Amino acid sequence: VVARLEHRGHTNKELRQIEIDAPAALDGACELFVPDDLNKRVGKVYSSVWSPQKEKVLAIAMVRRAHFEPGTELVCVSGEQQCNAVVTSLPIRGHKKTAAP
Repeated sequence: VVARLEHRGHTNKELRQIEIDAPAALDGACELFVPDDLNKRVGKVYSSVWSPQKEKVLAIAMVRRAHFEPGTELVCVSGEQQCNAVVTSLPIRGHKKTAAP
């Protein structure tokens, strides 16, 4: 992984926040697919929570590079349930670096 970062300058997957049109938080077995091809898996949801403010499910997912741009539409599949999902513009990163006073 470190060699890939040094030579290619990026990883193939990143954590992203996604919004899912679902009535309640989903279990951890959710997978993300391209809307046109439900055989093409592009990510996996690791954690989700219902947001009363947005009236949607907010989730953290590992998403393949070609599909993690904000606004990318995906399909979330959990067992027999299928829901529309969208990658948000809020990236998930480590701690912010602050300047020393």
